[in-house]
Amino acid sequence: MGYLWNLDPFNMWIVFDYKGTILQLVHKLMDNATVLSYIGVLSVTIYQSYYNKRKLDEQLAELNKKRKDDLQMIQENLLAKCKVNKDNIWSDLKSKLDETLAERNHITESIGKKKEQLTALIEQGKEIQEQMKKEKETLTNLKRKQEEEIERIHGIQETRLADYKGKLDEQLADFTKEEKKITDVIQNEFKNLKDLNRVQDERVAKLEEKQGGLSTKSNLIGNDLKNLKDLNTKQEERLATLEKNQGGLVAKREREEQIEEYKKKLELEQKIN
Repeated sequence: MGYLWNLDPFNMWIVFDYKGTILQLVHKLMDNATVLSYIGVLSVTIYQSYYNKRKLDEQLAELNKKRKDDLQMIQENLLAKCKVNKDNIWSDLKSKLDETLAERNHITESIGKKKEQLTALIEQGKEIQEQMKKEKETLTNLKRKQEEEIERIHGIQETRLADYKGKLDEQLADFTKEEKKITDVIQNEFKNLKDLNRVQDERVAKLEEKQGGLSTKSNLIGNDLKNLKDLNTKQEERLATLEKNQGGLVAKREREEQIEEYKKKLELEQKIN
């Protein structure tokens, strides 16, 4: 509700406005020149200003209403488009989410399978490590036993070689003594043979000087030849015996050399092992 208070020198009155009723009356009064003459210029100006303001308010109200209607229509269109876009977006998001979930489930299944395979490989690796540990222990025990066996065999070989070498040394000493004896005998035989030849030469010389009978000389020469033949036979037998003994010494030396070579071969094999 609005009202207008107007004072002029001729009269005093009040115009009330309720939903444009009084305003319409004022509008009619403005068109009546007779009324204008009584109301006065000041009142008309005030009424006109109020009227213009009222019209402007109505126009603004209409514009606001039209603007609101346009905005509401735009909002409704936008809401409809947004709803469609939202539905499309939700549909796309749902499809992508379904694809993502399916891919995630596939990845989860793959991870589960890989995890099972990894667990199986870990268990298999543990079994292989345990088996390798047992094999290593077996190889260690076998190597230790082999080393013990090699040490035992080496000890036996050393003992046997020492015994054999001792026996060979004893035999060599015996052979050396025997060789010395044989050498002494041969030297004595050669000395006796030399003395005998000298004696025979002296006897032959005496016989030639005496020029005794032919029979006596022949007998002496025959006896000397017989004795010389026997002596040569004995010397040949002794020389054969000496050569036989010397051959035994050579064979002994060869055996010693073979033993030394065998011993060196064993030492080399032990170093290699």
